[in-house]
Amino acid sequence: MVEQRTENPRVAGSIPARGTIFLIKVTSLFVRVIKLELFIPAAATLKDKRQVLQSLITRVRRKFNVAVAETGFWEQWQRAELGLALLSNQLVHLEQMLQQIPAFI
Repeated sequence: MVEQRTENPRVAGSIPARGTIFLIKVTSLFVRVIKLELFIPAAATLKDKRQVLQSLITRVRRKFNVAVAETGFWEQWQRAELGLALLSNQLVHLEQMLQQIPAFI
């Protein structure tokens, strides 16, 4: 489920759950915030989960030059929530990244 909004998420309250995408335009800069929930079936411990996430976060940062952080489900070893922040001066570039990042993950 993907939901698109064009308002500032802090004005409307907390960020909605599951695959939420926000688009904010500030002068000539576009900001896209993506929230993804992941299921990691091979993780049997929190250590396994951390290894998978650390590798994934590093690869996404290097390939797409975006900010990535684990934002939820810290104590559940098979679930993870990632928050990504994308910045660009071209909306087309953000839309391309929006298609490429989930496919890469």
